[in-house]
Amino acid sequence: MEQTKHEAETDTDMTLLVHEHRLLDERVHELAVQEHLTPEESLELDRLKKEKLKLKDMISQLSDRRESA
Repeated sequence: MEQTKHEAETDTDMTLLVHEHRLLDERVHELAVQEHLTPEESLELDRLKKEKLKLKDMISQLSDRRESA
């Protein structure tokens, strides 16, 4: 079956989101393993975790749309 332009764009979007999520996950891990965080690092960790959740939701929505198409 040939992939439509929309499906290809969705796949590309999903790939980019998964890649960005993975990069955020790596940084979260770097911060999480530190024994002590500066206040700035603590704020960064909180922000990164929220961003990861947003990306996870976006990935899930794209996946749901792709499966229902």
